[in-house]
Amino acid sequence: MSYGDNSMVFHLILIKIPNYLNMKTKLIKIFFINFLVFFSNNFAIAKTTENSNSPKKLILDEVTKSAITNYPEILKFYEKIETNKGKILQNKGFFDIKLKAQYQDKTRGFYDGKISDYSFEKQNGILGSKIYGGYRKSFDDFASYDGNYNTNSNGEYRLGGSISLLRNREIDEFRLDLFNSKLSLKEAESQLEKLKLDIKRDAIKSYYNWLTAGHIFKTYRIYRDGK
Repeated sequence: MSYGDNSMVFHLILIKIPNYLNMKTKLIKIFFINFLVFFSNNFAIAKTTENSNSPKKLILDEVTKSAITNYPEILKFYEKIETNKGKILQNKGFFDIKLKAQYQDKTRGFYDGKISDYSFEKQNGILGSKIYGGYRKSFDDFASYDGNYNTNSNGEYRLGGSISLLRNREIDEFRLDLFNSKLSLKEAESQLEKLKLDIKRDAIKSYYNWLTAGHIFKTYRIYRDGK
């Protein structure tokens, strides 16, 4: 937004910083927002010069949206949120179904027994419980001391489950990691929303400071031209 001729633009930045805030962080934040106001203003002037019949005005929504989208600290929080989402996915992997396959071959010895074993295991997030099961089938002959490898001709199915009575009943390492990663994600999202509000507040202040300065400048020009 410009006042008077496009070639004459006056900018006045009014900054008030409470003593109890971190001076360095606050100065960087306000400098960045005022830079956006300055850049958007000059962009609007350029568009107005190209087409004087449809002047481009710098509006508040554009300033706040640009500040929230491009402020470096916000971009850092977006990365932090994605990192926490990755940690949650990683910790959830412990509760996925685990599949295993084994094959043993004893053909090099006197006995030529073979056995195939397929199994699954699923950890649950309730009372440290888990379920498991599988299927195995043996072929040919085994020594008498390896008789536990023998199955009938159709193979052998198994299914079972377990539950923690005392240890790891209420919480364990893996459930704790998942809980902490979810908590970190919520914390990062809350911090991001708070930062957005802070940036929007500072952007609004800078915008109206700039707008006030423009009206003051315009008023001075009216008095000057009237004399």
